[in-house]
Amino acid sequence: MSDDLRDLVKYEAKEGRAYITFCRDEKRNALTYEMFDRLMEHIESAERDDDVWLLVVTGAGRAFCSGADLNGLPSDGTAGDVRPYLSTYDQWEAPQEGTPPFRTMAKPILAAINGLCCGAGLDLVTTSDIVIASEEATFFDPH
Repeated sequence: MSDDLRDLVKYEAKEGRAYITFCRDEKRNALTYEMFDRLMEHIESAERDDDVWLLVVTGAGRAFCSGADLNGLPSDGTAGDVRPYLSTYDQWEAPQEGTPPFRTMAKPILAAINGLCCGAGLDLVTTSDIVIASEEATFFDPH
């Protein structure tokens, strides 16, 4: 894994909490496929760590998460060479883009919304157990 990707989704565990931070301010923390994979790796790490009791997800800079990075989606309507986009039931079952495996997780997720939150960012809000928003938080659904 490249250091660049590691820097885009940071993970730190301390004092019973795991902090997952999106660090792509120049793109308002828009998620790429690679960032989403990294998010899932961090969530799984926190789930396996007996010293972690709570996951905190936030964004660095001006946004929490502005959604999926649409520049990464192929123009032919597929999700890369993996599968056709929205071709299976699981893909239609909302929310999708930034959703942690909330149905199977034992540990709660706190979403700390510090700015712009839309698209996949809203997926994280609706599947988190606790949401705290700053006065600078802005929410909207671009779909």
